[in-house]
Amino acid sequence: MRRRHVPVLAWMVIAVAAMSVATPAVEANSDRDLTFARGLLARRWFDLAEQVAKKIEDAPGVSIEGQAEAGFLRADILKQKAQSTGDQTVFAAYQKLLEELQQRYPNAQRAQFAVVDQLLAQANEADSLARRADQEADPDEAKRLKKQATALYKAALSSFTSAIAGLTQQIDALSDEQAETTEARDLEYKRDLLEYLEASAHIAYGRMFPADGDDRRKWLAAALKKLDSFLEERTGWFNLWSFAYRDRGVALMGLGQYEDAKMVFEEMTGIQPWVDPDQIKDPQSRKDLLEFVRSIALECHFQHAQACNKAKAHTDALESVETMFERDDLQASRHHFGKLATLEKGKALSALGKARKGALEVYRLVEESRDGPDKVADTGLDVYGITACKALSEMNELSGEVFPAAIQFHAALGFFFRGESEKGIWA
Repeated sequence: MRRRHVPVLAWMVIAVAAMSVATPAVEANSDRDLTFARGLLARRWFDLAEQVAKKIEDAPGVSIEGQAEAGFLRADILKQKAQSTGDQTVFAAYQKLLEELQQRYPNAQRAQFAVVDQLLAQANEADSLARRADQEADPDEAKRLKKQATALYKAALSSFTSAIAGLTQQIDALSDEQAETTEARDLEYKRDLLEYLEASAHIAYGRMFPADGDDRRKWLAAALKKLDSFLEERTGWFNLWSFAYRDRGVALMGLGQYEDAKMVFEEMTGIQPWVDPDQIKDPQSRKDLLEFVRSIALECHFQHAQACNKAKAHTDALESVETMFERDDLQASRHHFGKLATLEKGKALSALGKARKGALEVYRLVEESRDGPDKVADTGLDVYGITACKALSEMNELSGEVFPAAIQFHAALGFFFRGESEKGIWA
């Protein structure tokens, strides 16, 4: 694959990860407070982060640019809170705040991407409902949530199609002189971003259907086709191209093409040399770029291990996770994808005849989850703990081994979380 350098403009517009870019006009104190608020958000202290951002926005003497940055940071906080809790009222509050901010700060950079934020909010809400349905023990409630998610996905996909068509029409109508302007590049970025998000939404929607079902394969195949077209035609934005190439691996894995998926993910674990941070002059943008490539590399190590396990290449899966944790530049141990990779390591060990050792690895996530800030109601565990319990139940079932009492108890819980209560009782 040809290595790509980052166009500077890609880091001056809204990123899919919705990281706010520091504005030079923000006064020194408010700038420090914004950094503090982002730190609180990174630690998932949503309410406190929102209070700090609101204080900045309302403070006298803060420039309009600073107020806008603080306001849209509040929106990002609400979005992450909604995604974390699955609370539909928070999603509604997020969308309402977006509308208010777009009216209050019409000239702000984020306001120029109103259509992107609104469509992304629809897709995020649908994804949240789908995840809640997967975690729901009551079959009737799970069915209701999936029905809601399906309706939202269909609405979002329809909106993506019409928005992309509108932007393409605007771009095609530009003269040769207009096509060289910053405004034209912004239009192209919006269009390309929406095309990527549309393909990603196809994957998310397809994964709602039963594994190996025709509907699942249909939507994943459609996503793969869109991603291949995107990767061929939309090469101007490193961040979007990287997301799309990663998602190509996700679609391939969903279609059972594990060897092809493994190659994609393995290539993306080495993404760091593809970029030159020194060409980015703004310190915050440079920091965002470095964090972006780190996050992509971490995720693709996890995805690579997952694809290896699905392909029954368990030794390769184990090596991939161990390499991930050995890399000093990734600092994987406390990261989201580091935790998910630990599950894959446990599964690989179990498949290699070391189920007890694998169970001990996975059980560490259960212990950590008891101290997590976002407990799932009536469980005493966060989502990582619940996922770990499910993994323990799978390992218990496949190995037939009885684990130490505390681990076996949580393996039994895992069966209940998977909706297999009878197996949970016997475990």
